[in-house]
Amino acid sequence: MTFREYIVKRRAGRNPAGDFVRDAKADSSLPNCQTWQELESYLWRCHACDNAVDAGRVVWRSYLKARSK
Repeated sequence: MTFREYIVKRRAGRNPAGDFVRDAKADSSLPNCQTWQELESYLWRCHACDNAVDAGRVVWRSYLKARSK
């Protein structure tokens, strides 16, 4: 499962991670990142705030857990 596939399937809760998922689903230029560093670099290039980057890290960790199952 790729990161983009994970984002598409993931429900967006009412928390910062959910906000990140909603934003990621709406971002047609979000790359299909292979590493956290790639995603983090993309977020900084897009001028994401610290909270968005933190939420992205939470979602990335959830993605890794889902992928390892």
